[in-house]
Amino acid sequence: MNIETHSAVHDQISVLSIAESFYDSSVATALKELGILERLGHGEKSLEELAAEVGARNETLARLLNTGVALNLLASKDGGKYRKGSVNGSGPLPSVGVDYPIAEGFYRSSVIFALLKLRVFERIGEGDGKTLKELAAEVSARPDALSRLLDAGVLLKLLETDNKATYRVAPMCRSVLLPSAGDNYLGDWIRNLDFFRQALSKLAESVVQSSPHMNLSEYLKTDKDGGRDFELAMQNYAALRGKELVRHLDTSKCESLLDLGAGPGVYAFQLGLHNPKLKLFLQDMPEVLAVAKEVQKKYPLKNEVQYLPYDAVSGEVPGSYDMVLVSNMLHMVGEQASRALLKKLYKNVNPGGSVVVQAQFLRDDHKGGRWPAVMDLILLCTTPSGRNHSVAEARTWMEEAGFTNIEYRPMGLANTNSLLRGYKAA
Repeated sequence: MNIETHSAVHDQISVLSIAESFYDSSVATALKELGILERLGHGEKSLEELAAEVGARNETLARLLNTGVALNLLASKDGGKYRKGSVNGSGPLPSVGVDYPIAEGFYRSSVIFALLKLRVFERIGEGDGKTLKELAAEVSARPDALSRLLDAGVLLKLLETDNKATYRVAPMCRSVLLPSAGDNYLGDWIRNLDFFRQALSKLAESVVQSSPHMNLSEYLKTDKDGGRDFELAMQNYAALRGKELVRHLDTSKCESLLDLGAGPGVYAFQLGLHNPKLKLFLQDMPEVLAVAKEVQKKYPLKNEVQYLPYDAVSGEVPGSYDMVLVSNMLHMVGEQASRALLKKLYKNVNPGGSVVVQAQFLRDDHKGGRWPAVMDLILLCTTPSGRNHSVAEARTWMEEAGFTNIEYRPMGLANTNSLLRGYKAA
């Protein structure tokens, strides 16, 4: 990793730590609403005891408790019993240092969401800044009201000001929140996080009812702007990670690649840039592929590219391919559908070919890491059967489908993705 890339990754982590603060606060709030911390007191209790007291199913409550362990809000020595975690803070909820209680993390997230929604970073740009009066006119806000948001941005080191009259974009935001950031740009991704914030706002309710209160699939189908924004967010997410995937996924012996659930197509396009002879087939719903076709224009591809608009989960998958990439998809449909899909895909893989499952895998005990565990709760709140899974689970599903010689490849420390690659006998 060169110095420029390392700096961009550092800035990404710094900005995301603010934008994603609501993850921790949502989990802490749900634990508080369900009385978990009070029920534990200074001792420990089993999952079964807590579920009975809360009135929730064991398996659903476990997803919340295990995420609490991943965030160090709870602790579990052997996975059988839970107790309070050893974290900072003397109050009823833990803190990050002195100034930032975890339960108040949504404050920080809300500030950056508002700045992005008002396009403040883009309006200021890379120059010497803009005055409060100029920005207020552009966003159609009263200067005194806008200044309160801008000053909160200064407090969080997202913006800078010398005199509260002129505001500049802070250095760490210039490399990730201005359009000139290119593949390092995170604006669309962070704007999309506001949907997840809304979903997690009723986390305790979803845990008790064992059902979502928002439907991500319906949202993507019925809200045209929301669906497009979601796919652009996925483009942000995949841009740097797609480059790393190329280093871990050898396609030199492949002539054809099916990217199943391709989304904006970034992973397929990155692999195509690296291997111009690879024929690319991108499958997803028609409205999603429309965004992928826009994204393709940013890549100087020499590859043949075909778009396949069909539902791979409920319908048949046509064609045969040397490699099938299933990226960040299985968690959306849950265990039963994932097993059925992998069995279905076995016949679509050419002899000697492979299937690749890329995901943010949970640890085998389901108590981490941080993002995979939180994502599991987002799925609980937004999908009927979605559930995140571990490497061991995905490996078992691939073996059941007939794939052998399964290889596991972790990626960089800044990349929550890793992959499993299984082969079909020649």
